[in-house]
Amino acid sequence: GSAVLASYFLPKGFPASVGPDYVPYVTWCAVAGVCGSGGGVLATQSLLCAVGVGASASLPLAASLNWVLKDGIGQLAAVVSAAVISDRFDADPKRWRAVAALAEAGARGLNASTPFAPWAFLPIASLANLGYSVACLAASATKADFHRSLTRTQNLGDVTGKAGSQAITASLVGAPSRERRDVLLTREEDRDGLLRPQTSLRDSSPPIATGHILLGRYRP
Repeated sequence: GSAVLASYFLPKGFPASVGPDYVPYVTWCAVAGVCGSGGGVLATQSLLCAVGVGASASLPLAASLNWVLKDGIGQLAAVVSAAVISDRFDADPKRWRAVAALAEAGARGLNASTPFAPWAFLPIASLANLGYSVACLAASATKADFHRSLTRTQNLGDVTGKAGSQAITASLVGAPSRERRDVLLTREEDRDGLLRPQTSLRDSSPPIATGHILLGRYRP
């Protein structure tokens, strides 16, 4: 029943084993996870669209090379950024968690814009990869501080483990909304044989998702 379900998603002894901020924290994280799930798929679909996947005139080798290069450049930049900022997380973990959310939202926005500037795919996608790396670094480095502040019975591992289950479930719940986002990725072939994206105003969820992500990450 409900007790079995709770054992999968809530720390043992809940609510006595966690602090009063636990429920608001996980609620906003769930909202961010649901919205971010669809946003992440939109970003990936946009990258595939920009690199030429599905285009009759696309060159598979060139597309693969661009994909590998954007990963490599982004990861090298992430190594440099980690060396510069990694010693600053402990001083203000809340601010850096907000930075992580902003970097992730910005990276998704950059990736989603690539179909409108396929000629600049490599610099845009590389910068987006850097944003993702900074977001991952900042979020992972500050996660322990957040979870530790929510514990009451030395159950940091349990809180962290359940946070993983909650995040996965939020991502799955957000999956149905992904189908609505393909309107931004509709492509048509023009007279030159090039594939261009069609814009649509029917889906306003990416900005809404970004807002929820920021609220969810900054309100614990």
